[in-house]
Amino acid sequence: MKIVRADWEKRNLGVVTYEISVGANDPVSALGEALEACKDFEYIVLKVESENTEVSKYARKNGFDFIEACADLTLKPKDYIPNKRLLPVIKRCSYRQMDKKDLDFLYDQINKGIFHTDRIYLDDFFDRSAASRRYINWINDLIAAGYPAYNVYYAETPVGFFIHKNSDDDIYDGILAGTYEDYEGTGMGYCVQWAGYDHVATSGGKLYLGHVSLTNVNAYKILMSMGFNVSVIKYVYVKHKI
Repeated sequence: MKIVRADWEKRNLGVVTYEISVGANDPVSALGEALEACKDFEYIVLKVESENTEVSKYARKNGFDFIEACADLTLKPKDYIPNKRLLPVIKRCSYRQMDKKDLDFLYDQINKGIFHTDRIYLDDFFDRSAASRRYINWINDLIAAGYPAYNVYYAETPVGFFIHKNSDDDIYDGILAGTYEDYEGTGMGYCVQWAGYDHVATSGGKLYLGHVSLTNVNAYKILMSMGFNVSVIKYVYVKHKI
């Protein structure tokens, strides 16, 4: 079990936030002890591996609301499964590192609500602008830490973006990606995910990590069609101090 006081969320959401991650074999008693350490909370995010049904029951009985299920996935680039039907689309897809003008466009898209399946966006406790602010701050932090954002293009028209975090052992974490407003539901989500994969493969990555909320069914379907394997599913519960 891991407990993090997420101080960055005070900036993003305006509340004292804790994130608690519970493994498949963590006992309920450990969660009780963890909650004792979070007494000054205003918002708790509890992520429970799906196999741990006892902790999930405890959470529901103790004021936590279920808000989403998330999947962590992995893909070795050599195991990528190309979609032959979409090869003509892929041939017209490309990606480039963003400049300031591109970032301004991205932030405008975020403010329009492209992350409408996000747990903050779906939580009635928060104003929807909080979800946008959180993503923009997150992206700024990633760029400041040396992880650039990339625009994805179809026929030289921007259709989405991605950001990766990579480690020295050739593991690339697909930390964030999205499709721009005008291209949702058009098939360009595949172009965005393909671009992320291609960046890993051409950079010499040996393992690509993916993350998706299961409220975003289309993204999940795309990742699975590309050959990703699910490593763990987590149930996410939240609790607000009213």
